[in-house]
Amino acid sequence: MSALADGLAAAQDRVLRPLSGLGTDLSLARPVGSASGEAPSIADRRRLREENEAARVALDDLGEPGDRFRRTAFVSSARLGFDDRDVQAAASAPDVREAAGSLTLDAIDVSGEVPASAGSGTPGAQTLRAAGLEGVDIASSTVTGVDTTHPALATVGPDQVTDGRWLARGAHREVVLDLAVARRRGLRVGSTCPIGTRHYEVVGLVSAPLGAERSDAYLPLSELQAIADRPGTVTEIRVRADRSDDVGALRTRLETDLPGTTATTAADLAANVDGSLADADDLVERLGTALVLLALAAAFVLTALITLGSVGKRTRELGTLRAIGWSRARLVRQLAGESLLQGVLGGLLGVATGLAVACAISRAGIVLRASVAPSEHPVGGGLAGLAGFGRGAVEPTSAAVTLTAPVDGGVLLVGLGLAVLAGLLAGAVGAARAARLRPADALRQID
Repeated sequence: MSALADGLAAAQDRVLRPLSGLGTDLSLARPVGSASGEAPSIADRRRLREENEAARVALDDLGEPGDRFRRTAFVSSARLGFDDRDVQAAASAPDVREAAGSLTLDAIDVSGEVPASAGSGTPGAQTLRAAGLEGVDIASSTVTGVDTTHPALATVGPDQVTDGRWLARGAHREVVLDLAVARRRGLRVGSTCPIGTRHYEVVGLVSAPLGAERSDAYLPLSELQAIADRPGTVTEIRVRADRSDDVGALRTRLETDLPGTTATTAADLAANVDGSLADADDLVERLGTALVLLALAAAFVLTALITLGSVGKRTRELGTLRAIGWSRARLVRQLAGESLLQGVLGGLLGVATGLAVACAISRAGIVLRASVAPSEHPVGGGLAGLAGFGRGAVEPTSAAVTLTAPVDGGVLLVGLGLAVLAGLLAGAVGAARAARLRPADALRQID
């Protein structure tokens, strides 16, 4: 049971480790609306519209009607931004080891022909939707800018690189692509990938961990801020606490110091994991301790009963030993020694059996699945009325984990010690009964 519980814990750790920072990471964001689907407030809508103002596409600056055009707008569809002061405030908070910001935006490519209504007199604020989308193509992707000076704080970082390398510190024209996106676009390490009006060299491919908010591309933070015209803006702050015990208090402090902020911890991530892995872990957590205690109690009781039964069957033998001069103390030592030897042999046999079962579980290749359900984020704004083309939600993902049953040497010693203790106690019980035997009474019994 101990090995099985350790194996399930290790499996969950493999699933959650990339997201949890070993229990000391917090993710700070300012979502528009609420996780329960509550509509965003008027103030949130207004602020999000203001942050996305630079991404508006007006028709009067695209050229003459019939001209071909292509524009890329970078918008935040579900989160309000932080500025550099917020990142510095989080980094300087008590019990914080380090902090770093990241910027996630929807890159919306709009291309086609300038509509006929874009002639003279067209208002500058007129949007593509207002003029009609005939002949206009829209493609959306998600881009994340990461702080290359703190790669360990990125939700998707160097540990998830499957080919190539992570972004170099101080890099400018480098990009790391999601593995699935690169395959779909036919790109590989060394290819050139256009983002907005610039071209970037693909230096690595990554596979996002379970539950992570995947992006199609990852750029240096300063690079994305520049091409998106959002200097000093981030949409997420990753914070690493000094100790896991500090996370709860630190979460409360940061949510108070940074109004409108929602902090996500490793415990929140673990709560979202579902599937057979979570079901098995819950079962072991609820029943494992009870089963172990029940098995131990049964072992002690059965050992004592068997020893007492053995003493009862050996009454004539014990009476003979007393009759030829054995003292009660010597008789007690004899029975206790026998029980101790039986406890040692039984413990060794139990350890061997446990190791065999644990090895069989590890070799069986039992596959458990962990999944994260989709979490909807209300969309509060977008490309001048083109809201909804961003990702706006985390897609459901799953991961398969092979179950193992690692055996702890300390648990083996404890198990062997309990077997010896059971033998000693059973021997003491049997010896106490044998010590009360009188030779004459014992010799009168005939088998």
